[in-house]
Amino acid sequence: MDMLPLGRAARAWLVIFGLLCMTVVGGCNMLAALGYIAHEDADEPDFTELNGKRVAVVCRPVENLRYADASAAPDLASAVGALLKEKVKKCQVISSSDVAEWADEHNWNEYAEVGKALKADMVVGIDLEQFSLNEGQTLYQGRSSVHIFVYDMKKGGRQVWDKKPVPTVYPPNSAVAMTDRSESEFRRQYMAVLAEHIARHFYAHDPRADFASDTNVLDP
Repeated sequence: MDMLPLGRAARAWLVIFGLLCMTVVGGCNMLAALGYIAHEDADEPDFTELNGKRVAVVCRPVENLRYADASAAPDLASAVGALLKEKVKKCQVISSSDVAEWADEHNWNEYAEVGKALKADMVVGIDLEQFSLNEGQTLYQGRSSVHIFVYDMKKGGRQVWDKKPVPTVYPPNSAVAMTDRSESEFRRQYMAVLAEHIARHFYAHDPRADFASDTNVLDP
């Protein structure tokens, strides 16, 4: 006999019950059970039509970022593409190097132009409107703002979804001393966080993941 899926309220009570049990019995089995319950409570994606599609991920920086940090946009596109390939069902992501090569060699204005040239089914376009790593002279705290678009090339390159500029601050409630982390290490960690914030619009994800941001940044 099939069991009905648990509602959010029921799962919340199970988590509370599990935490109470851990104070008495502890153990890995209880932790595994709680992990399963949390997974069942994942947020659904905002846009699901990348499933099974050939996708180009293109990131375009604002003009001043082209000179201040020329690698931010291609690095972000590559990181987002890797997550989509891993987490979106049967999503075929066009190589980030192929996208970057075409974009560098051609004059283009619209994301759909890139998708048409590379024979994509869908284009995920990212306007990188802000990107910085430093908070003052001695601290790291990543800040960015992105506007995300999706274009359907099977519909003549029409825009079918967008997410208005979303600011991301990492870590959200603190900063990291430059003496504790090299710039390359912090940049790599922040780029991974920013890419996940963008890519998770397209796959189910744990809504509680952000709560651990300040703790995770302590891990090199």
